[in-house]
Amino acid sequence: MRYLKILFLLLAAAVTFAACENKKEEQPEINQNQMQASKSESHQIKVLETVDASNYTYLRVDENGKEYWIAAPQMTAQVGGTLYYRGGMEMLNFESKSLNRTFAKILFVDKVSSSADGGVVEAPGARGVQVGKEDVKVEAAKGGITVAELYAKKDQLEGKLVKVRGKVTKFNPDIMSKNWVHIQDGSGEPANNNFDIMATTMAQTSTGEVIVVEGTLRLNKDFGAGYYYSVMIEDAKIVK
Repeated sequence: MRYLKILFLLLAAAVTFAACENKKEEQPEINQNQMQASKSESHQIKVLETVDASNYTYLRVDENGKEYWIAAPQMTAQVGGTLYYRGGMEMLNFESKSLNRTFAKILFVDKVSSSADGGVVEAPGARGVQVGKEDVKVEAAKGGITVAELYAKKDQLEGKLVKVRGKVTKFNPDIMSKNWVHIQDGSGEPANNNFDIMATTMAQTSTGEVIVVEGTLRLNKDFGAGYYYSVMIEDAKIVK
């Protein structure tokens, strides 16, 4: 009887573990040998097919007679509807484990909009990355500098240690063996292209956290695949 009870508990644990595995967030594994960046102009697409999986919605779309697949954060899309997006990261031979399917080519985008001016703008100081200004108001760290001031003084600060406090508006982990953090503090304006700063770090954080980053200011960094930053912070330490 005791043996049967133990066996039952082991089976229950196995079922629970399998269920948890199926619910894990699906994240595209970015292989630098497979990575290509698309251009950042606006694209108008017609939805031909939609498939929801984990945190993503996969869309088969038509653009001027050309059919292809894109993936975006989970959303509601109507077959036959018209949508818009900018930029994106193209993945070759991407395997979706939740769909049990491999896409020969698929474009991962940050945002799909129902209007051509969907509020997505190119990240300040960057090509190939889109980010919008958020409603954020964070005071500068003691001995630190605001994001807008950093852009204004970038030539004097190049190669020097800088400190910035802000809200994490985007966090992309483990790309090229680094974590990539977008930070905004409310200073700067989209029109001046000076409201968001990218920092690379080995530390962990998450979107929505207010942190202080300390790192070296670098100018004109080109990482290939269309990703170029005229201003960024490298090798940053994070103080939450």
